[in-house]
Amino acid sequence: MTETISAIEKLFTENALTSNAILEKVIELGIDFLAWKDVEKSQVEVTRILGGQSNHMFHITTSLDGPTDFLLRIHRQIPSHVFKDTVNFAIFSERGLGPKLYGFCDGARLEEYLPSKTMTVETILNPEITRKIGAVFPRYHAIEMPFPKSRRCIQVMREWLEEYKRLGGTDYQINARTVSWRDHPATVSVEELSREIDGFEKWAKEIYEHTLVYSHNDLAVESLILKKNPNGPIHLN
Repeated sequence: MTETISAIEKLFTENALTSNAILEKVIELGIDFLAWKDVEKSQVEVTRILGGQSNHMFHITTSLDGPTDFLLRIHRQIPSHVFKDTVNFAIFSERGLGPKLYGFCDGARLEEYLPSKTMTVETILNPEITRKIGAVFPRYHAIEMPFPKSRRCIQVMREWLEEYKRLGGTDYQINARTVSWRDHPATVSVEELSREIDGFEKWAKEIYEHTLVYSHNDLAVESLILKKNPNGPIHLN
């Protein structure tokens, strides 16, 4: 998270969603990016969307005709993360792998609002849903992204483990839910996790040394959305 919040985050966290300040701001954004015309504050509704992992999200609707709704995503990450995330989102949008990008401003971006539901672990256990996910993921992995091509997954694992240690983390108690206790240790230590990463790195180099694909840490169940149309596609939100 950024150390100082942006003006738009301050606006939306310190005012009621029905306040003149917020209604005037979303009308300004609608005029700038969606060509809204002659919109009154009484024609606009702002609803907070819960469930965002690292951002504030709001659904903006109007009583106007045509595609006037949008999702306002207010960033809460450091600028470098916001930049990469916006590039990712724009490329996904261009390829039809995610919602459309309507525009961006300081501290936020405007996206297409897709009536949908966020997936859960239970949802993806449905074989039909699993097949859909399996079919769409290769399209993400095949994207040529304008980022360094060095492998970072092992580095990220080690960085997270070091951060865990820095914050005072020690042995982690395992709460097994899907396997019996006899198959699971009661705890795992930082040293064991470090050796596990070393072993995984060695194994990965032996098998995948000449394979390099794009991946994204948001390709997780909480970020996958299924359009309410049961036959609709799966998108990354």
